[in-house]
Amino acid sequence: ARPPGQDAGAGKKKKGKKKGGDEGAGAPAMSALDAYSKPQKPAEPPTGRLAAASKRAELVRKVFSICDMDRDGFLKVQELHLFALGMGFEDPPDKWAEEYETLCREHGADPRDGVDEEMLIRLVDDESEKGCYCTNAELKTLITFVEEEAKKRKANGAAPGAPASPAPPPSSRPPEESSQENQRQRSLERLFALCDADCDGHLNIDEMRTFATLTGFEGGLEEWSSEFETLCSENNVDSTIGIYQDLFIEFVNDESDAGQYCTDDEVAEMISTLESRRGPPKGSSAPAAAVDHREEASAPAAAASAGSGSLAKVGGRAGLVAEVFGALDADEDGFLCASEMRTFAELSGFEGSDADWAEEYASIVQDQKLGPEGVTFDCLAGLVDDESDDGCYLSDDELKAMLTTLMPQVQARAEARAP
Repeated sequence: ARPPGQDAGAGKKKKGKKKGGDEGAGAPAMSALDAYSKPQKPAEPPTGRLAAASKRAELVRKVFSICDMDRDGFLKVQELHLFALGMGFEDPPDKWAEEYETLCREHGADPRDGVDEEMLIRLVDDESEKGCYCTNAELKTLITFVEEEAKKRKANGAAPGAPASPAPPPSSRPPEESSQENQRQRSLERLFALCDADCDGHLNIDEMRTFATLTGFEGGLEEWSSEFETLCSENNVDSTIGIYQDLFIEFVNDESDAGQYCTDDEVAEMISTLESRRGPPKGSSAPAAAVDHREEASAPAAAASAGSGSLAKVGGRAGLVAEVFGALDADEDGFLCASEMRTFAELSGFEGSDADWAEEYASIVQDQKLGPEGVTFDCLAGLVDDESDDGCYLSDDELKAMLTTLMPQVQARAEARAP
């Protein structure tokens, strides 16, 4: 098998093309902030690429930090409004709420969460129509503005991150109808959470395929890749980030040809199916009949959930590999799908593109004669024990380091499952 991360072994890193470039003189309008205009300023002369990049990153982090008034790591509607005002946006708050929603959707962010630092960096570095390019000089001016504006808001007691738009009027629907809608909403949110194996608030290509398969999709990986790209493109979503919850719920409620409507009974059945795949909650006792042919593959997941501080050597090296497998197995089905295996590959040094990884993963599946479920525990154990060019050997210390890196994800999944 060709292990992840190399043409013949995982030790050789693949380096992707570096994004970004020198600062330019132009500053095209940002589609979601098209009401503002700002003067064009000449680009600052570079003083060395590395030094300039570091200085620019520091400026953007400063802007983000000031706007992030509630310190939750995201800029919600009012917090990003500070940035917009600094860039010249002058429309009323209700108009900004619409612009904010559009901006988030165009860049694959959930409007309820907001814009993270990485997305803000992309915006101010993007010279296309969807970006909001700023020179370093403009960033410095912006810092001064948002500092003053943030002080005014704090002095006035404004709640950071609160919605700028007025609250919707009370529902005029009959109580029974509202209750049914609320129940469906909760069910769809639960379905989304069960599909969201890595708990990042978005359904990536593999997680969305889980839902598609439950609704009857039977195509192969290539066909699904095309379907997923089309879905993301039609909804202005970044396919590398995935489908956020509101869009997923809208999709499942859509009875047109553009949607994938599911009845309440179908939703309930899908939830039951996904919950049964995860097995009984931690600490409960499952009947013997519930143990199936995947018992051996599921054991690593149980080992990984033994505790966040556990680097236990149950079974020596085999136990350590089992814990790594369980930590990688985000959906806890006893197999590593493409996205789960990619996490392993990247922690082992893989730096290739999505296309590179699709090719690598397909080779592993083919060479190891694996089923559509994905990589088994035995397959992973063989890879990390293989010191040849066909393997991906990892020492015990490297396995421990990988497990330590993965543990926050394991804890997040455990918290998401907690009642």
